[in-house]
Amino acid sequence: MKKILKRIGAYFIDMMVVMLITQCLSGVPFINKQLDTYNKYYQEYSNALKEYSEFKLELQNSFKDEKITEKEYSKIIKISDDYKQEIEKFYDDKKITKAEFNKINKNIDNHYLKIYKKLYSKVEKNSICYFIIYLITTIFYFVFFNYYTNGETLGKKIFHLKIVNNKDNNKKVSILSYIIRAIFLYQPIYYIIKLICVMTLNGNDYYNVTSIVYDIQYYLQFIIILTVMIKMDGRGLHDLLAGTRVASYNKKGEEIDYYSESFLTKKLDEKVMEKKEKLKKEKTK
Repeated sequence: MKKILKRIGAYFIDMMVVMLITQCLSGVPFINKQLDTYNKYYQEYSNALKEYSEFKLELQNSFKDEKITEKEYSKIIKISDDYKQEIEKFYDDKKITKAEFNKINKNIDNHYLKIYKKLYSKVEKNSICYFIIYLITTIFYFVFFNYYTNGETLGKKIFHLKIVNNKDNNKKVSILSYIIRAIFLYQPIYYIIKLICVMTLNGNDYYNVTSIVYDIQYYLQFIIILTVMIKMDGRGLHDLLAGTRVASYNKKGEEIDYYSESFLTKKLDEKVMEKKEKLKKEKTK
């Protein structure tokens, strides 16, 4: 467990380094020519989210007693011209039933989703420079920097971790192995697909495709975490494919075998010993 926590800490530090570099470079107008347009659409997206949230909240609060007074109705429709039509068509008789309230909520959600998909696509279309910088930074940091430092990124250095060849600690890990690790662990494929999609698909299709790819990436990350926790040597899917493992060292540079001392290992050893004792007793009988 201790080694897993160290790996999680190292991962977050390394990702913070990559994201900080990406944010800093993409925030320079000279580098990112899309910056002004991005900020414009991002502000529109933020305003749309705020308007939607305020309208929904006011609607929910007003209907707590399962009725909406004319005063409450007037307050609600002043919040947004985009959503007021959804409540106007149900308020002709000056009352809202529970079924109508649910219908209004559903219509508002659907309306917001249409706005969101459109603005999301515009924001992403003006994030091309950001995607490219992230990809370059990821490849440089997790492939070439790793290769140059023999598997010690900043995060791993802090937590005394190191990427090593699984079969031979003294054998240098290849660039190909670092590329395989980066592909599965740091989402470059996701951003490459986003780059292709943002230049070829419209708002709705772009949202649908990238959502599917994001879900796949999410489940892949889950499998990686699961394999790291389950396997006795702590090798995740990315390590298995790359032929690597993450070694932990003390301040003297000696490798520490946390997994042999882990809770899971001890429990398995106890089970084995119990079975052996049981077999011995049966033989003596």
